Amino acid sequence: MSIPIYESHSDRRRQQEVIDFVALHWRAVPVISHPMAQHDYALCRHDHKDDRMYAHAYVEVKCRSEHRPDYWLSKAKWDYLIDLSNMTDRPAFLVVHCAKTDKVRYAKVSHEQFYPKVIQAGRSDRPDDPNAIEEMVVLPMARFHSLGCLRKPDQGKDEVTTG
Repeated sequence: MSIPIYESHSDRRRQQEVIDFVALHWRAVPVISHPMAQHDYALCRHDHKDDRMYAHAYVEVKCRSEHRPDYWLSKAKWDYLIDLSNMTDRPAFLVVHCAKTDKVRYAKVSHEQFYPKVIQAGRSDRPDDPNAIEEMVVLPMARFHSLGCLRKPDQGKDEVTTG
């Protein structure tokens, strides 16, 4: 059975704009993940000792049309990102861009940052997709940090760093 892919070319283009913005701020190079990976990008940095690029962090990018008080993420994806971070000793981040406010917000995926509520929910507009309803984690957007505005980079920025 194949897994349906719902991202369009324009969705991927918007995600690329967002990750380029994030990479610029975090001084890293975005490397797109394999299409079947459960994260979108690795942010890489050059190690001058052995002249190689190494993953500095893993990122899942979400683009939304409007701001909501909570962000719902698949629990399977949440668990994957936690495991990936633990296995690699590299942080994983969820980055959310809201088109209405133009803000780019991010949060480290960790149990220290969130102890999320789990609900059974999902997409009701996909009745033929048995995986559209699943366990979701509810992440309060108040816990996310603002990196700034995508199209007006000097506005909306918090003074929080990634370490």
